[in-house]
Amino acid sequence: MTNPSNKINTKAYLGRRVKHLEDVERFIIDGLEMAASLGDFQSSIRKLSNAATILEEARIRIQGLIPFESIAFFLVEEKNNDFIMKYIDSESYRSYIQNEVDCFIDNGTFAWALREMRPIIVPTSDSKRLLLHVMATTTQVRGICVALLPQDYQHPLLNTSLSLLSTVLLNSANALESFELYRTIREINSNLERIDNYRLLFAAAPDGVEVLDNSGNILDSNDSQTKLLGYPQEAFLGNHSSVYFSEVSRASFAKNHLLLQEKGYWEGEVELVTAKGDIISVWRKEKAIYDKDQKFIGSVVYNRDITERKLMEAEIISLAITDQLTGLHNRRGFLSLAEQQLKLAERNKKGLLLYFVDLDGLKSINDRLGHEEGDKALIETAAILKDTFRTSDIIARLGGDEYAILAVDVAEANSNIFTARLQSLINTRNNQEKRGYILSISVGCSYYNPENPCSIGMLMSAADKLMYEQKQKKKGMLLP
Repeated sequence: MTNPSNKINTKAYLGRRVKHLEDVERFIIDGLEMAASLGDFQSSIRKLSNAATILEEARIRIQGLIPFESIAFFLVEEKNNDFIMKYIDSESYRSYIQNEVDCFIDNGTFAWALREMRPIIVPTSDSKRLLLHVMATTTQVRGICVALLPQDYQHPLLNTSLSLLSTVLLNSANALESFELYRTIREINSNLERIDNYRLLFAAAPDGVEVLDNSGNILDSNDSQTKLLGYPQEAFLGNHSSVYFSEVSRASFAKNHLLLQEKGYWEGEVELVTAKGDIISVWRKEKAIYDKDQKFIGSVVYNRDITERKLMEAEIISLAITDQLTGLHNRRGFLSLAEQQLKLAERNKKGLLLYFVDLDGLKSINDRLGHEEGDKALIETAAILKDTFRTSDIIARLGGDEYAILAVDVAEANSNIFTARLQSLINTRNNQEKRGYILSISVGCSYYNPENPCSIGMLMSAADKLMYEQKQKKKGMLLP
């Protein structure tokens, strides 16, 4: 006769086995679905911008396999091989899990978990339980999964659950590896695209462009730089950029290069020498290049030809300070240059002579012979003054029939020498045949004493007064 209690025990045992087989079947089905979804998931990895999506997907899968209060993923930082927490499902557990992991690293538990390559359960400092499982591909450890198990869950984890956990983490590790690969590919493609764009801009730039190393040697240059200076590109490469500077600009290269390293940017006007030996003016802009550690490694240079602009500026300035009829300086030009000479004379203790000259009888010439002849008289007077004085002296037509000359670096005793030469040249002109008028001028001269300096206005006023006195002495000389 069968013992009833044995039947009850057998029934309970068979019930547990059926429940176990149902769990196994469910886990197998879940595993197959998980594998399929992870395959789809990995196919979209290339679209991801960070690894958080992969870790979130892993959390969802693990949640269906084992119970946990919180779960975190530590990934390997490639720079220093440290494990950094990259994901946690609950911020309230961040400090707790981080502190426990730090302890595991210090006591060697973490290293043991990495070697085991399987799930292990270890006690925490407060007698809770953490499940550790490495996340690794066949070639590289990618991270580790850390799950805090519930305190009230004392049942042993099914081997099937743990096996599927290993599958999830293996797939996650492969996904992370694929993500890193695709991210690297994206970065390379992006860099190649930037390089292609850079080359297009580099080649099409209207300005001459140079790429320099940290010492100023030329690593690359564009076609515009070749056209600017007339050298083939191969002639630039390897040479120091200052080789193509004029002697004047070359002296300041080291100073400007140091400023570039300190400030990251420099611009200014320099002179370059072409292959033909011509000196051209360029506006040079230099932008520093730094590596990822902010170390100066070189610069990009833009050279814009401003020679034509400089010529135009010089022409405009010349027009502004030049008398158009005679080609002498006008009043503005004379006063500007004279002020500079007075400062130099005072500094160098050199004397100056200022002559104030008036063309006599200009109104009479205009009235009798016409303004064309009057203009010729003004031009002739200008020519005589240029022959009388030196090229270093400042000669100007102030307006109408008035002229001024500033003779530089002379003594007061020399005034009569210039006056005598001036009168001699006038006499030579007047002795020419078939002249319609006699050329006559009145002259006054004042001296600038560097030991007793005065203004240009005072000098002109004194010379003008002496000129007027001489004109009065002539008592209205009659001109034929």
